[in-house]
Amino acid sequence: MPKKIIAIAGAGLAGVYIASRLSRKLRHTDYQILLFNDGSEDMTLQSVLPQIAVGTVKYQAALYNLKQILKHKKNVEFINQEVIDVDFDRNILMTRLNDYQFDYFVAATGSFVSD
Repeated sequence: MPKKIIAIAGAGLAGVYIASRLSRKLRHTDYQILLFNDGSEDMTLQSVLPQIAVGTVKYQAALYNLKQILKHKKNVEFINQEVIDVDFDRNILMTRLNDYQFDYFVAATGSFVSD
């Protein structure tokens, strides 16, 4: 029986939390979790940014390496590629390099800064 794929777009606090919780709950099942990020191997903890802005905390204190966080999660695969489109009719998530089939999709992209 093929593994069921859960694709999570966004590896910020919400995406990492969801991946970690699902990993724990589904560790003895046939589920595989794919966690996509936008090309960075680090997660920035947004709640620390005001302290960085006023100089009470260094920027490095807000960075967490995603590979380090997920290294013991055997059923989570970190894919450091930006999601550019999702075809919900065919259950395909697209990046610039590959297309990924999924059974379930979670959008955890957070907010974007406008230019």
